[in-house]
This record gives sequence, C-alpha cells and structure tokens, in this order.
Amino acid sequence: MKYPKAYSGIKKVFASEILNIISTVIVFLTSVFSVYVRDDVTFENDPAGFFALLGLTGGSVLFALIAFILQLVGFNQARKEERLFKKCIYFVIICAVCTVAMMFTGGMFNKICAGIDEVSTLLVNVYLIMGIYTLAENLENPSMQKRGKVVLLIVTILFGSALALQIVMAFMPEFAENLNVVNAIIEFVGYIICLVYVGMGVRMLSKLKHGR
Repeated sequence: MKYPKAYSGIKKVFASEILNIISTVIVFLTSVFSVYVRDDVTFENDPAGFFALLGLTGGSVLFALIAFILQLVGFNQARKEERLFKKCIYFVIICAVCTVAMMFTGGMFNKICAGIDEVSTLLVNVYLIMGIYTLAENLENPSMQKRGKVVLLIVTILFGSALALQIVMAFMPEFAENLNVVNAIIEFVGYIICLVYVGMGVRMLSKLKHGR
C-alpha cells in the first residue's frame, strides 16, 4: 500500500475531528443554557442545573483531551509521509496550551489566548487540508484537489470569522455572551466541512490499501 502511515494517521485525525465537533456542540449547548435559559446556576439555588452544567463542561474537556491525543499521534504518523502534517503538530500543541491558560486566567490575557487559539485552530485545519491535497496531487486525483481548494477557502473564511469575533469580544465585552454562541456555531460548521474532506482523504487512501 502507498502511504500506509499517512492513511493510519489521517484516520486518527478523522476520529479527533469528530470528537472536536462533539466538544464544540457541548460548549454551544452550555453557552445557550447560560445565556438564554439561566445564568445564575449554583449548587444552592439549582443543584440539578449545576450538576448538568458541570457534566457538560467535564464532557467537553474529556472529548477535547482525547481529540488532542489522537491528533498528536495521527499527525506524527502522517508526517512521516507528508511533511505538511508536521506543522499541524506545532499548532495543535499551541491550541492545547492556550486552552489550558484560558481555564485559569481572565481579563485581557485570556482574550489574547483565545485569539491565539483561534489562529492556531485555523492553521491546523489549513495544513491538514493542504496535506491531504498534496497526497491527492501525488496520486493524481484531480477531484480531491478541486474539492480541497474549495474546502480550504471555506474553512479559512469560517475560522477567520471566528477570529474576528474574538477580537470584537475583546474590545466589546458587553456582546461577549451572544457572540460566544455565534462563534461556537461558526466553528461547528468549520469542523463539519473539514471533517467531510478528511473523510474523503481517508477513503482515497483506503482505496489504495484495498487495491481499488
């Protein structure tokens, strides 16, 4: 089989993208509950709501952690056959560092970390798409190349918009609650589109494995 390590690595990245989507959905649901349902949930005034939010937050963190591990392992495998995937590793680590920092900080530093995280997320997806595009080019698959260009454009616009929202929220915190919901929706769509293309990449390499 040609590109066996890339195939194995991208399969793991595909799984990580699914987990990232689940994590994003949980964050979105938590934001909606906090903004539009009730924003003063505590153990004293609403034990059920408190534990529900705690469970959602914990689930989001767990899925994000597993996705992080899968991404590192997957990109490390895939980089052995396409160097663009190596760049993804750096930005995945930056995303993880920023996410941890945002959990324990506030104020402007927290907003700066959020912006860096958004840029790093964009670059992870850009290099992932470009890596699959390059494999498609080497395999002379024009259909995957054409789709890759479209997906790259759309994903760049979406995550670029998410970054713009982070900047707006930094300077206009009074809109932060509503914009956080919008930001989650934009990221969700971006992850879905990227997931579809990564899935196509897995299928493309799978055909090589099975000699089709």
